[in-house]
Amino acid sequence: MFAEAIAAYEKAIELKPDYALAYYNLGYIHQDEGRVEEAIDCFRKASDHDPNDADTWINLGNALRSAGPNRLADAVDAYKKAVEVDPKSVMAFYNLGSGYQDQGRLDDAIKTFQSALIIDPDYVDALFNLGIAYQDRGDLDLALSCYERAEQLEPEFQEAAQAAAAIREIQKNKAAQA
Repeated sequence: MFAEAIAAYEKAIELKPDYALAYYNLGYIHQDEGRVEEAIDCFRKASDHDPNDADTWINLGNALRSAGPNRLADAVDAYKKAVEVDPKSVMAFYNLGSGYQDQGRLDDAIKTFQSALIIDPDYVDALFNLGIAYQDRGDLDLALSCYERAEQLEPEFQEAAQAAAAIREIQKNKAAQA
């Protein structure tokens, strides 16, 4: 499907071996087609040639994360680099928070999602994942407020509505037992 685009980017790299954008786009295609290791290689090369592009670091992190749990620490490192090069990137903070969450580092995830929400207070995915982190930590009231805010911002967000309803049910059952 992407054969012509792949050939064009490979030709561009042949002509200009330090062309970061060609590596980036080639990595994106490989990632989209499920060729994770090739994507990782391309994103690494793109970051070598343009180390100040947060999107490259984010996509490298995403590719590493999709390669499996044994690559999660490397993914988190890539997300940290994205935050370092663009401290105003909501996506860098969001992905770093998700990486921490995958590692079970809930306090780090919470702080990082909060940083994403400072940049964009209406970013529902960060709100939802912040709610999950709070819930996993046992802070049901904080989790509920995140889910309700996400649902308020995006009424069609079924996962947020379901999570909020589940917490309300838990709280109702606890109150009935008291």
